[in-house]
Amino acid sequence: MIPALAISAIVVLIVSLLLPFVLRPLLTRLGVVDVPNLRSSHERPVLRGMGLAPLMAMLAGYMSFVLLLASTRADSIIVSVGVLSLAAGLLGWIEDVRGLPVRVRAAAQLAIGVAASAALQGSGSTPMWLVPIFAIGIAGYINVANFMDGLDGISGLHGVVVGATYGVLGLIFGFPWLIAAGGILAVAFLGFLPWNLMRGGVFLGDVGSYLLGGSIGIVAVAALMHGVPLVAVLAPLTIYLVDAGGTLLKRILKRARWFEAHREHLYQRIQGSGIAHLRVAVLTASLSAVAGGFGLVAAVNLSGWWVSALGVLAVTAAYLAIGAWILRSPGERLVPGVAGVGARSDLMNSGEGHSAGSLSRRMRTETSTEIFTAKGNEYMSEPKQIWIVNHYATEPAKDLQAGRHYFLSQHLPSVGWQATIIAASTTHPRGKQTHRRFQQRRMLKSGAALFVWLRSNSYEGNGPLRVLNMILFTASLLAPGSLRGLKRPDAIVGSSVHPLAAWGAMRLAKRYAVPFIFEPRDLWPESLVALGRLKRGSALEILLGKLELKLIRGSVGVVSPLPGVGKYIEGLGIDKPFSWVSNGVDVPTHLPDIAAVEDRDFTCMYLGAMGNANALEPILLAFNDFASLPGNERARLRMIGDGPKRLELADLAAGLACGERISFEGPVPKSDVIYMANQADCLVANMFDLEIYKYGISLNKLFDYMYAGRPIIFAAKALNNPILESDGGICVRPNDQQQIAQAMSQIQAMTPAMRLQMGIKARAHVMSEYSYLELAGTFGRALDRASATFLEEPLPAVAAS
Repeated sequence: MIPALAISAIVVLIVSLLLPFVLRPLLTRLGVVDVPNLRSSHERPVLRGMGLAPLMAMLAGYMSFVLLLASTRADSIIVSVGVLSLAAGLLGWIEDVRGLPVRVRAAAQLAIGVAASAALQGSGSTPMWLVPIFAIGIAGYINVANFMDGLDGISGLHGVVVGATYGVLGLIFGFPWLIAAGGILAVAFLGFLPWNLMRGGVFLGDVGSYLLGGSIGIVAVAALMHGVPLVAVLAPLTIYLVDAGGTLLKRILKRARWFEAHREHLYQRIQGSGIAHLRVAVLTASLSAVAGGFGLVAAVNLSGWWVSALGVLAVTAAYLAIGAWILRSPGERLVPGVAGVGARSDLMNSGEGHSAGSLSRRMRTETSTEIFTAKGNEYMSEPKQIWIVNHYATEPAKDLQAGRHYFLSQHLPSVGWQATIIAASTTHPRGKQTHRRFQQRRMLKSGAALFVWLRSNSYEGNGPLRVLNMILFTASLLAPGSLRGLKRPDAIVGSSVHPLAAWGAMRLAKRYAVPFIFEPRDLWPESLVALGRLKRGSALEILLGKLELKLIRGSVGVVSPLPGVGKYIEGLGIDKPFSWVSNGVDVPTHLPDIAAVEDRDFTCMYLGAMGNANALEPILLAFNDFASLPGNERARLRMIGDGPKRLELADLAAGLACGERISFEGPVPKSDVIYMANQADCLVANMFDLEIYKYGISLNKLFDYMYAGRPIIFAAKALNNPILESDGGICVRPNDQQQIAQAMSQIQAMTPAMRLQMGIKARAHVMSEYSYLELAGTFGRALDRASATFLEEPLPAVAAS
């Protein structure tokens, strides 16, 4: 047996040490990342799921041990222990990659406990009535190991200590299967430790913590069934059991939200006082080893078990006393219960899909956490978490531009909210895929916001593939585990760039039992009907209308960049709180000077998307009329941007008499838009003459134009008109080629000083009325009002999903 044990141990160590080289790129492609939250002890996203390495190592170890003993005895106990321990790890892997609803996960854990207890019961003399008790114990310890897996090295060292203790117990009682099970467990987690402790290390993930808890629980039950004393079996587990169990009991007694993620475990509070991860891990492992030593004494001297029990109790008391002493020392940082934030709960690792229908509405939404610091007695309020679901949200690194939600999110922390923006992996409007093959999710901390991109299909134009892109994004949004690892939201905004994504956001809000705020940026189906893409009374128009009504009625408040949406909702016969939060501009640290420009070609410029809704043909035709006038031979029109209409527009320009003076240039980064616009003598925008604009407009390009400090020609008829408000340009009828050409002539005829004055007015107005710093305050107040409304509503029963 000794050669079999030695060979198995070597196999386990080699696999555990070397397999991470293979797993690391795989986990990176799959996007299995642990994002920091208030429960976390790390400060940056870290790869998790590396528990696959000890899992595969243990599989190799069990197989080699059984095969090497095949000529004498293939022990059924070691097979049962090995198979069911690995099953616990595989359950954790599913949780890491896809996520599972709470009830499914709890049922699976209990099923593993039942299967293990039933399989092992036949090999011993245990009464059948103990099987359910042992099953609950196994499922419980899976969760204990998961709760305690919060510091670098703590789980690896726990596996080494407990495995080694059980291996020695096997030697004492002459159980080869116990020697092998303990040794394989210890060596597998020993091999993982360097990867966890190294700089830029990796995490076990649920696959590792489930494997650890399942293996220990199953081996412990097997040992008890074969007569190993209770004190000896539980001794190395007491530190974990007391920390996890005591914390859970304390939270229940003080009526805290015990199912939510938090940092109230003693080991977390010790680490939070400023002690390094490894030192805390070594402390818990050392005390577990001492307690395990007392357990071994009980195994050798059965009649003196009570002495060993007293020793174990003394070690446990020492752990609590050391923790209390550390936390009372100078620099203490106590972190009380963190409600509503984090990736994992403290019961069955509730993760993404938990429900709190039986709790009060206030407990579900009070997520601001006070952190007490002894030094200076200062209090800080943790911001509440807002998830913003916007299929087409743009971010500078991914899209070379940034939009409404990016800029709002940068200022929301100043009003008590922290944003996570959930968008698709494709760019808009081109539909280009930005994810690597097989990558399902990618996350990036961009300034004050966390961006989460979920995989959807690529597309071109507005055909069926774009519709499929909408459907797949919504499916990814609602898929179990797709948002795992994020801080739990306190409210969710659904932005209806298309209504399907907003509907997905509403479903998420119900899942988390938090307020849903609807943000219609376009009115569906009214916008499509107005643009002639949808026929009034068609089945799709009726369906979209009903979906819009459902979103409005299912929200606690409506926010929109269109000022007339409140009246639109009233016209539907619905009474909902409404807040107008316009698009705007973000003030950089350095602005290009607004200077009078002389001695250059008169340059008109358009910057923005080139799609069907942008009404660009009249601009090209108007410029052709303007440039054909005597004296305008050097006039130029620069079209900067991209979109599905760009090639068609370029063909149109090529056929015009002055088409050679119309240039098409690619999109520029958002940070360069103002500087690019500053090169123009006038900036042009046109809109269709549509009834839908009676509810307002909020064109991003318009605010960029104003910020650039150049005269603006704006052809539109709408409820609001920032150019008219500011006197920063010339406003003409929408889609009117002749009037746009006349406006070009008017601005050309102005002196440089007159143009300069017009640009100064435009910039001053947009900075005072449409700064994202101020708009974020309005948005934050709307979120606060929505949360308050949510508290006042009757509490519905919310089913777990």
